[in-house]
Amino acid sequence: MSGAHLEAGPFGSARGVDDGSISGRCGSSIGRLGAAATLLNRRDVSYRFAVPSPDSIPEWRRYLAGLPNGEDSHPQCLVKGSVLKGIQESMPTGVVVGFEGVPPSIRAFVDRPPLPNEWISEVRFNALMLAYRERMDAKVYDEWIRVRNQRLFRSPLYRVLFLVVSPERLFIGVPQRWSAFRKGTTLELLSLRERAAELVLRYPSHLHTTATLGNMAIALAAAAEAAGAKEPQITLTSVTSTQAKLDTRWL
Repeated sequence: MSGAHLEAGPFGSARGVDDGSISGRCGSSIGRLGAAATLLNRRDVSYRFAVPSPDSIPEWRRYLAGLPNGEDSHPQCLVKGSVLKGIQESMPTGVVVGFEGVPPSIRAFVDRPPLPNEWISEVRFNALMLAYRERMDAKVYDEWIRVRNQRLFRSPLYRVLFLVVSPERLFIGVPQRWSAFRKGTTLELLSLRERAAELVLRYPSHLHTTATLGNMAIALAAAAEAAGAKEPQITLTSVTSTQAKLDTRWL
């Protein structure tokens, strides 16, 4: 997967396969969310769903099969419950996603969402997001990821982390801000230049795929805009089983 290329910037989609040849753009910019928010809240939109073929292996199942201990893998890797709460609250109107075949321990996040300050398994969280991704229209999914991250970073719980800093200070302090949402993985600043930063995300073997890293790119673009960056563009420049490098640029 080395040499993978994925951009999170103004408009487009982040879809692709884990073959190291990803190229695209994810969602719409936070600064231009009027159209995205309108799309996500309209009641007359006819949503399309990418329903998997009965003969295909679901993406979430392939993900779990690639881990050393399935859904119980990497128990040290945790996600803050507030991230999942934002997912439920920002679900587009009219979108109903079924979870047939998804393990009860993963479906429980939907049926009984954790409290904002609880920590939940990142492996199960990733599997849940892959199940959503597989069942939703690509454009609606990418915009949904961006909108929910915008709401999360501007919520009273996290506003102070993002809205009172410059983009440069955001990336200088990225390890501490990352730890507010995740445990067991690290996000570090490798270099900082004028309107540009290079980051490295480190994680246990196969915790992430290009699909889950695409979600990360969209979230980081939302965080950068919350800190004042204009039209941030995040490019996934390389991916291995244990780390990903991201190049971030803004106007």
